[in-house]
Amino acid sequence: MMIEKKYIINRNFKVKKIALLLVAIFTGSLLIFGTSIAAMESSVQDNVEQESSALENAEKNSAYWHDSSLNLDNSDWMSRVSDDKLISELSIPGTHDTMAYNPDLKFLNITRTQTISLENQLNSGIRYLDIRLTYQNDRFDINHGAIYLGYNFTDVLETVEEFLSANPSETIVMRLKQEHSKSSLAEMKNLFDKYFEEYRDLFWTKDSSNSPSNPSLAELRGKILVVSEVDSIDFSLRFKDIILQDYFALGTVYNITDKWDKVRNHIELSNQDYSNNIYMNHLSATGGAMPYTVASGQIIPDNNTEKLWTGIIRPTKENVDYPYFSKREFLPGLNAFYYRGINELFVDYIQNNYIENKTGIVIADFPGAALINSIIEVNFS
Repeated sequence: MMIEKKYIINRNFKVKKIALLLVAIFTGSLLIFGTSIAAMESSVQDNVEQESSALENAEKNSAYWHDSSLNLDNSDWMSRVSDDKLISELSIPGTHDTMAYNPDLKFLNITRTQTISLENQLNSGIRYLDIRLTYQNDRFDINHGAIYLGYNFTDVLETVEEFLSANPSETIVMRLKQEHSKSSLAEMKNLFDKYFEEYRDLFWTKDSSNSPSNPSLAELRGKILVVSEVDSIDFSLRFKDIILQDYFALGTVYNITDKWDKVRNHIELSNQDYSNNIYMNHLSATGGAMPYTVASGQIIPDNNTEKLWTGIIRPTKENVDYPYFSKREFLPGLNAFYYRGINELFVDYIQNNYIENKTGIVIADFPGAALINSIIEVNFS
């Protein structure tokens, strides 16, 4: 009996030891697993932060931007410019076919020239708007050629009015062009006058100016400076008086280099001219290449995608460079050359050449932060 009792006690003791050992193992496993989970979470967080930082840097350094929003705040950059600066002396970033940003437009890759909204453009620093008016009896629609862009002139004016109310140091240069319309000059003027009466305080007028052909920023703050291509809308500046570069109809993709030559020459003309001439320099073009390809050099429009090959391959040992192209190894011993977009070429030029005077008004498709900032900063160089 005693032996059986002793056996039961020993057996219970062993069971307890095994149970304690299992508890210890289980607890240790939890600690190790918990440490692993914590390490994994920390690693994931580090990767997220690194990816976020990389995206922010890509956004900040991009001359070309093809996303629905741009995280850039230049909402009051003109507040740093002195009142006595004339419009001819400023370097101003602008957009071509400003309202062509909807992602569901017909013939999208031809029609679309922007991706961010008018409000986002203004807050990012854009101060020149290209507005195309299509006469519709009781209103102006906004078109790009035959394509209605989904907005009318009231949409534009209300957005600009709200922006200038919040940022009274700024001015907006607005080109007005008749688009896809056979209405007469009288019809265009009569309809525009209705808008003018409603938004009279928003517009600068030459009749009230001390410098009607080249106003100062003091006169323009909080207002729209219209540059009219419609002869009957003549209360402000006339588009035909502008010194313009707008080589936009490219025959083939090879003409991108010709486009850049014209852009660069116009930068130099503007920078060397200290007269009252107002310069506009279009980076945009189409025809033999999609607008996004001209702007970015890319095969498809998304940010940071493959550049378009020029068709040129040269032996690495020749150490050949083409100033308008980028290169990378194609095969061992061979380099291939790729297009660079006009936006990128412009930023490189501004950063590597001293612009002591001005760029004038620079008008782009899909401008990125680096392009917008480089133009603005010329005013303070």
